[in-house]
Amino acid sequence: MEVDYKLAVKNGIDSLMKGFDDTANDILQKHGISEDIDTFLKDANEAELIWFWSHIIPIRSDKEGNYYIGNYEYQ
Repeated sequence: MEVDYKLAVKNGIDSLMKGFDDTANDILQKHGISEDIDTFLKDANEAELIWFWSHIIPIRSDKEGNYYIGNYEYQ
């Protein structure tokens, strides 16, 4: 079974973007990659998708060891 990386990234972004202060378009424009997410997903190769995914979904922890994705805390 072949994985549709572009669809996976698009679905992930749609699900998680509400937890971030920056939009996907803001991040792509800030790094000079693309004007918008739809153009990026249409033209991106697998390596570019992996880079974007790793930058748009930062996982961080606080002093108490709680982990977060974006502005949301893991439950």
